[in-house]
Amino acid sequence: MPNVISNRGAEVTLELTGVSLYATLTLSNPDGTPLDLTGCTLAAQIRRFPADSGEPLVDMGVTITDAAAGEATLEITDEVASELNFDRAKWDLKLTDTLGRTHQLCQGPVVYEAEVTHV
Repeated sequence: MPNVISNRGAEVTLELTGVSLYATLTLSNPDGTPLDLTGCTLAAQIRRFPADSGEPLVDMGVTITDAAAGEATLEITDEVASELNFDRAKWDLKLTDTLGRTHQLCQGPVVYEAEVTHV
């Protein structure tokens, strides 16, 4: 069952375990109506510290699935997840609107625990 993230503007903790992450994002305006993502782009990254420059630890895949309903998916593949090597980090999700303005929609800590079972 996919994770659902709908806490626009709030701190959201991502818990990673060395296997893929697939989350459904349901983004809304402050009044609760769907955030229309038509013409927008989304990007999400994990960095050890927010001010780190250079390559992120993870560039997460973000796909808008229903722009009018404010729905998108956030994904980290098994291949990427199995290569992770950190205890704690930070992540955020940014939207670039049709005017080129950037908005931070969600952010928070990332907790990583390597998987135990290897098959």
